[in-house]
Amino acid sequence: MNRLEISNPDDQSSCSSYEQYSLLNCLTVNTDGSKIPEMLEKSAAGSTLGECLTLLHGPEAPASPVPNAEGHKRKWLDVVLDHPRDCDLKNATQSSKQLRGSMDLERLSMLDKPSLSSGYYAWSIADEKKLYVKDVSMKDTSNTVTTTDITEDDVKAVVNILGTVLQQVKEDVRRDMMSKIGDNGSTYVPSAAIQFLLRLNHTETSNDIDSPRATALATELYCLMTGFMTVYLVFIEILLQELLPGSSLEAYMECFAEDNVFRLPDDIFLWHHLHSRRQTTILDDLRQRLKVSGIRFRSLQLVDSIFSRFYTTHFLEAAAQKHRKDHGQFYTPQSVVRFMWNRCLSPKDRKGGHVPRVFDPCMGIGSFLCEFLTGLIDTSLRTPSICNSAERLEQLLHDIAENVWGVEIDPFAYHLGKLNFMVHLFPLYRRLVDLNRNQIPRIGRLRLFCNDTLKLTEQHGASLTNVISAWERDQLRQLRDATIKFDYIVTNPPYMIRKTGFITVPDPALYDDHVLGGKGTQAYMYFMWIALQRCNENGGQVCLITPSQWMVLEFAEHLRSWIWQHCEMTEIFQFEPYKVWPKVQTDSLIFCLRMRSSSNQITETKFLRHLSRKMTLEDILRSYASFDKRNPDPLITYKITPTNATFVHKSNHASFSFLSPTSSVSDRLVSLTGHLPKLCDGELRTCDTVSPEAPLVWHRGPNTHPVYALVVRTRWALDTFGKDTCERWLRPVFYWSGKSSSTSADQTSSKEALFWHNRDALRLSKENSPAEAYVPFGRVDEQDGKTSFYSMILVDKEGAARLTNEHKEYGDTARDAALHRYLSEARSLLQPNKTDRQLAWCHFNKCGIEIPVKIVHPINFGYFTRTQPRQRFFIDREQQCLTNQCMYFTIKPECNLSAEYFCGILNSSTLQFFIRDNCYYDQQGRTRFFGKHMARIPFSPPNAIHAAAMTSCVQDLIATREWIYGIIRLAGLRTTMEKVRRCDWDIREADKALMTPYNGTDWRQRVRLDKTHWIDRQMHEDSTRSARVSMAEDLTRLLKIASLFQYCIDHMAYAIYNIPVDLQQGLEQELGLALTEAWQETVHAQTMPVEQWWPDALELARSIVG
Repeated sequence: MNRLEISNPDDQSSCSSYEQYSLLNCLTVNTDGSKIPEMLEKSAAGSTLGECLTLLHGPEAPASPVPNAEGHKRKWLDVVLDHPRDCDLKNATQSSKQLRGSMDLERLSMLDKPSLSSGYYAWSIADEKKLYVKDVSMKDTSNTVTTTDITEDDVKAVVNILGTVLQQVKEDVRRDMMSKIGDNGSTYVPSAAIQFLLRLNHTETSNDIDSPRATALATELYCLMTGFMTVYLVFIEILLQELLPGSSLEAYMECFAEDNVFRLPDDIFLWHHLHSRRQTTILDDLRQRLKVSGIRFRSLQLVDSIFSRFYTTHFLEAAAQKHRKDHGQFYTPQSVVRFMWNRCLSPKDRKGGHVPRVFDPCMGIGSFLCEFLTGLIDTSLRTPSICNSAERLEQLLHDIAENVWGVEIDPFAYHLGKLNFMVHLFPLYRRLVDLNRNQIPRIGRLRLFCNDTLKLTEQHGASLTNVISAWERDQLRQLRDATIKFDYIVTNPPYMIRKTGFITVPDPALYDDHVLGGKGTQAYMYFMWIALQRCNENGGQVCLITPSQWMVLEFAEHLRSWIWQHCEMTEIFQFEPYKVWPKVQTDSLIFCLRMRSSSNQITETKFLRHLSRKMTLEDILRSYASFDKRNPDPLITYKITPTNATFVHKSNHASFSFLSPTSSVSDRLVSLTGHLPKLCDGELRTCDTVSPEAPLVWHRGPNTHPVYALVVRTRWALDTFGKDTCERWLRPVFYWSGKSSSTSADQTSSKEALFWHNRDALRLSKENSPAEAYVPFGRVDEQDGKTSFYSMILVDKEGAARLTNEHKEYGDTARDAALHRYLSEARSLLQPNKTDRQLAWCHFNKCGIEIPVKIVHPINFGYFTRTQPRQRFFIDREQQCLTNQCMYFTIKPECNLSAEYFCGILNSSTLQFFIRDNCYYDQQGRTRFFGKHMARIPFSPPNAIHAAAMTSCVQDLIATREWIYGIIRLAGLRTTMEKVRRCDWDIREADKALMTPYNGTDWRQRVRLDKTHWIDRQMHEDSTRSARVSMAEDLTRLLKIASLFQYCIDHMAYAIYNIPVDLQQGLEQELGLALTEAWQETVHAQTMPVEQWWPDALELARSIVG
């Protein structure tokens, strides 16, 4: 049980004698487990906990009640908590069976197990949670002493206290540094620290190093780091003193020889701690703050959480956000760390005393290694044969130092991680002190190194001191050559690769370029390779947490092939974006791997995906841990796949999507359409995606770099270049600005902002994509209401040569001098490091300007969401230019189907499902419409009736949408476009109010003058319509028939692809679509052929318009 209480222990009436009172009083304050050797010997012999407690009585107690009970209580508290080794309680005579009062003996008896009374953690509960004591015994208002699990609030309180102290210490560091002024009058910072901090912040040029801004930034970070290290060490000192009263951090460090932090030759972060220790001010301040909080540590429970949160909150988030972002560092929640170890640790390695070989190639502050140590040491100290043997304990320390390895590239995190590691060895030291009072334990050199795991060379070691010993050189050689193999490699590798900062280009000698040399390879893939190459082939385990993209995207194709051939994936657990890390929008995977071996039996891969987005991370971890496929959790979708090496998986680019849980809808659709030709030819350079029967050709617009400088606002171009130049060189372009601000991530003006600031500030205003289904909703020039808002400068290599020659001949009097000057400035200011050309230009032959009809869509679409529930293909017959923001289809000449037909098919629910399954680039369904993805989608050739019906329906929907867009523009409606996308017709009151002024006016003439379509005629020809039908009523009717037409398009596609009704229902349920529910009682598309229900639906649409 977790709680022991004695109601009013000072009440002598509840005790028959002082002996009984002193025993009760001692019991209430000793629930962290006694360190008395006699008790350990007794428990080791198999005595119950109740019998062991008889040892807790002092020989000096009188036989009658004691008048000054409170005084004795204080005395026993001091003896038990502060001087346990000096407490002689051998001659106790009071039996535990004679205990009286309100103590729950039934609870006590539940702990009468030898396995729970065999070490420090005799009072640890069965789920291995360690206990701590909230010291309330000295408070006059308390009648109860409680032992309970440390809470989340306690962790937060400690972290807040440490953060408060850090703020003051940081200022102390700054003040002390000011007393050391450099020759130039600047604040003194050690040169090694300057180099380290400038590297941290990616300052690359020598000029930047001497700049005031760089020095000020380095000084600020250095004060934070030195202050953080000081508080970190002071907290450790207090922690160790509470775990072993009378001890000191300095004395404990003597155990570590060369790893003693107080003996480092040149540690630039330690000087302030050494200076402040002599004054004891910080130590006393922090100890007092912790005492006031009521928290006293009796074990290392949740110390890892305190360390990692203190580091994340008060270092990374406080002043090093760029540091964390550029490293891809996001420190792992302790619950996730513990879950990962629980998934991979074998039963034999859960027993105490045995130390398998463990490696963390990116150890950070040591969370993963320390979690392993916690489990190992706890189990060992609950094993009598180990706990009571100094020889076994010393061997355990030796094995830990020799078998547990870690590498970290960041020197500051490395120092913190090394200290954290040492703290977690303290329980073994404490026990050895108890057994050998006169002998200080000696701990061998730790295999923890400051180095670049992706290089592992001497040049990348000892980053601050530039000194590396022969011993360290030899250890690194073993790591680099992979001559040493590990039983467990458990970690959270950095997500991103950067050419600046700490993580640089990996050493090709450490990886197979064929497997990892592809474009788009991220840092975590290199760490995966490092781990797998060093994993013991006989039962070794690798457990990592990474993004999910590598499982399916093309850039990891060769790595997946290698893994399937050489490894077995045993378990995969998926987590939604923001679930593991609240600020990270990428979803995460925890997965376990082991090397294939002839000794392994044929096993299976278990892939679990939790469907709840409301459950906490801890709840999801518990659900995953307790999953039983014989009685599965309904909130978990799962798939079991054989890992047999002979299993042949039919997937494009060796995708691991076949491991992922799939619906029966997806499986049935694949079976139903597998024989069909493909929708389009893919990217022309990828010959394996070409399909001779495909009706469409995929294209992508050109790059208009530098940073879209070849796209300008049309009105600005007319004013700057003149009408004649614009007519010669510019054409309308479908484009939207994605810039969100005028500053970059480090709060300095970006090159784009500086370039456009004095030219056209409106160019950088962030916009939503104007792409909408069937008809785009693009911006137009506000002055004439017709001209395209943006234009593209069609200057290619030959055009740039013409402009250059004209400028050489005529100078500033050349007819296009203003355009030449702009392109020259764009090149020099936006791409200053490139000197191969004088003007900015691009190959615009792919922009589509020569193509009379194209079907367009943004190439990056993201998720299907409530506000973006469907894809948005539209037809362009205006020959607009496109940039690489968009892809577009053209119809092959031999295909006799219309653009309207394909636009309908591409916007149907059937194609939406195929897009979701084929165009995603992560496990959450974010989509990119790349040619290689679109070329996987099946195409079902229609019959003439279906083709004609689809074309007619799309033409009607285009006319309807043009009317809707016209009303939205005229009245300035704010939320109606969302209704259009969702096929809804319930207009909000705010938009209705915006339309009221137009009632009774001839607004229809201002929206659309064309009267060729039947909708136009019905909207215009009734002369009384303006008087009897309001704008809001007309808009509601138009929205309703737009919804009806989309319903018809969906069901025409079902008929064309021969999808049965039950599969239609499953498909729409998975996509979250509700159109069928809205219209199925009115238009019977599920039970009738298209040629019968389409005329009825068209007649219904005419009646709705009125």
